[in-house]
Amino acid sequence: MRTYAIAGNIVTTQKNSLSYNDTLNDRTTCSFVAIDPDFEIDVGMEVIVEEDSITIFAGTVDSVSENGDKTNYVSVSCVDFSQLIDKRIIANSYENQLAGDIVRDFITTVFADEGITEGDVQDGPTISKAVFNYDNGNTAMNYLADATGYNWEIDNLKQLKFFDRSTYASPFGLTDVSHNYQGLTVKKSRSDYRNRQYVRAGTDTSAEIPLEQPTPKPDGVSKTFVVRLPIAQKPRIFINDVEVSPLDIGVNGLDTEKKYYFSFNSNTITQDNSEPILLDTQVLKVTYKGLYPLFVVRESSEQVADRKSAEGGSGVYENIIQETNLNTREAALEFALGKLEKYGIIPKVVTFNTYSKGLKAGQILPITNTKHNLSGTFLIDSVSARNDGGLTLYSVRCLDGTTVGGWEKLFKTLLQGNRQLVIRENEVVVRYIPFTDEFVNLAMEEEMSYVLHQYHICGQTICGPGVIL
Repeated sequence: MRTYAIAGNIVTTQKNSLSYNDTLNDRTTCSFVAIDPDFEIDVGMEVIVEEDSITIFAGTVDSVSENGDKTNYVSVSCVDFSQLIDKRIIANSYENQLAGDIVRDFITTVFADEGITEGDVQDGPTISKAVFNYDNGNTAMNYLADATGYNWEIDNLKQLKFFDRSTYASPFGLTDVSHNYQGLTVKKSRSDYRNRQYVRAGTDTSAEIPLEQPTPKPDGVSKTFVVRLPIAQKPRIFINDVEVSPLDIGVNGLDTEKKYYFSFNSNTITQDNSEPILLDTQVLKVTYKGLYPLFVVRESSEQVADRKSAEGGSGVYENIIQETNLNTREAALEFALGKLEKYGIIPKVVTFNTYSKGLKAGQILPITNTKHNLSGTFLIDSVSARNDGGLTLYSVRCLDGTTVGGWEKLFKTLLQGNRQLVIRENEVVVRYIPFTDEFVNLAMEEEMSYVLHQYHICGQTICGPGVIL
């Protein structure tokens, strides 16, 4: 028997109106039609769907619509509890911390306010640096999942879990004699396949470029000079091989009473209006680190050879993706490798139906079926459900991992080695709090001065109206 509870109230539902979808790396959704509820169903109310006292869905109402003249039919669309963290923002940075500790800090400092508690949060690998610059909760968790190869979910009890994907086992498997499935089909698909991955990333910082002579050369007229690359940090400036004091070089628009100004991610260096114009007999040189766009490519030569042998032609399947948050060459190459490891196979796609409860997207499902030559573990990609004669029929789609030695082996391989895991290496978190009071007391002024002194980007204090915390 299936029951539907909204905000603790049992509701009557229209026959065959249940729809349930659970897809890998996406929210689980559920919808149904309530008939003549004796209370007003509102967005945000908690929803529990149970079958034989087992919870098959838990979440909140996402949208509601009503229709009908004599009978009030209320269409209710729901999302799982991951929505609770989607509405919250993470603004923090971490260095050399376990991924699991970062998740625990998310829970303690932000998610706990939404009723989220800690579930099975595994330590995971160490993140050398992670900057979350006002990312919503789902985005922040997905960054951690992408960087570590781990998975995460918020379960029916509002427990946030963060775990090695290879440990996410299904509650049962399929065998020749298990009789717990029907309508099994097997097909191969190359829809997402690629063996050469291009990544158009963000910008990286160059090695130091020594003593470049910008254009134009000093001519007794110009006060603005252009270097080849956008500037990444405070440059060193030399006039006739004599270095200008770093104290006389400031950030354009932020600093005042300096001799020279520059801007981050700009090619220009400008002389202050009060300074004497450089003459054509003088030589201006700049030593700096520049920013350059990242565009990388990785290839699986083994997969290219396999496809060439099977199909003829070049055997190359190319894909390009843009990920501007990657700001180092190493991070961009690792990202490309991760895409090849995930999509550089042509898997068997297995679908089947089952009345057995408990299968979830992301679980590792063992399947043995001699008729279709299946023997190994499969990654559940999606689970959908509908009403079938009073029972819940689940349609399951899963992907073969045998070409990479099994999904467990692949997930563990992603965590091996000494790769430094970095999320947004070149960003800092700047928290801005505007003040509405015209006057600030002396104690607060002193505290503001201290805090501002602590925050630097590439050696330059970032200041402005309000306080940077």
